[in-house]
Order: sequence, then C-alpha cells, then structure tokens
Amino acid sequence: MQDLTRGIHKILDDEKPVVKETVVVNGGTGISIQPLLERGYLSLESGEWDRANEFFEQVLNRDAKNTRAYRSAKSLA
Repeated sequence: MQDLTRGIHKILDDEKPVVKETVVVNGGTGISIQPLLERGYLSLESGEWDRANEFFEQVLNRDAKNTRAYRSAKSLA
C-alpha cells in the first residue's frame, strides 16, 4: 500500500507548486473584450435583447472562439 501511495505521489509530484496561467485576448484593437461581455450581460438583465446581441457580436468579431459570447449570442437568435 505504501508503494502504491508513493507511486501516486511521484506521478502527481505534490512537491511542485501549481501555476495557473491567465491569457488575455486583446483582439489587436486595443479594446478588451471583458467590458463588452459585461455590457452584454447587463443589457440582458435590462431586457435589451438586440443591444445585448450587438455587444456579443462585437466580442465575437475580436475573438471568434469566445465561448461565452457565442453561447449568449446563440441563445438570443
């Protein structure tokens, strides 16, 4: 049992710290997509469906693989 436990610890390497990497996608225009996402969600809460869709489309124009914007825009279609 100890050998099994030791082997698992070797594989998982509990000694090494876990490093999380954050990637910020800027879209090359100097405008961050996070504020556009937030404004889209605020528009949804206000019931402004068309305006929310515009914000999500702007995000997708800058980052076509943004799943949050894609999922929100598809739900409005």
